[in-house]
Amino acid sequence: MNPNTAQSFYGQKLSKQGINVANASDKQLLWKDDYNNNVKTWYDGSNSRILQGKLPDGSYGMWVSKPGTDVSSANTSQLIFNSNQDIFKIVKKTTTSVPSFTTTYNGSNTSGGTLLTIAHGLSFTPIVDIYVQAQLWNLSSSLIASSYIRLPIFISGSSTQILNSYWFPGTGGNVYPMSVIYAVDATNVYVQAFYEATGSSADTIQPIPVTIFYLQETAT
Repeated sequence: MNPNTAQSFYGQKLSKQGINVANASDKQLLWKDDYNNNVKTWYDGSNSRILQGKLPDGSYGMWVSKPGTDVSSANTSQLIFNSNQDIFKIVKKTTTSVPSFTTTYNGSNTSGGTLLTIAHGLSFTPIVDIYVQAQLWNLSSSLIASSYIRLPIFISGSSTQILNSYWFPGTGGNVYPMSVIYAVDATNVYVQAFYEATGSSADTIQPIPVTIFYLQETAT
């Protein structure tokens, strides 16, 4: 083919098995690299699904359409990926623990808490997504599961507290509902755990495993 002919195709094509690529329509292709228009296209057998290079709006990047939608004519809501849209990327991950702490009884209430401070070491103030390991119990006081729960966690404070709170184990064998909250600034991430209840239930709360994902908004 002559690359200087405007209407001719100049590039590479890969057709489905059994199809002569020289005579194949786009719907019979698996992949096409169009040198003239500086774009690569992947097909699913019915529609073009992935574009990489120069996009229909004139920008450069990658689009991926939903099944059943031709990516070359898709609107924003029909795309499952658009490299030109802002997304959050995980730039760092930290695994640590909220330190153990002891609650005290003051004659009417038991309370206690601790603050975990972690220097994130980033040149910007990140958005953070934080998870702590907590327990879920039922009304029969049976453990349902122990898993990582997304912060913040707040104590219910109602008669259905056991179903509306997550629980954390103490060294004495009991478990306790606690609030676990967080904040972040230009230097540190802060995770604070706090327990308070009526009556005497002083104990030492075991370390709470924490996983922190640091996110940065970016379009590239």
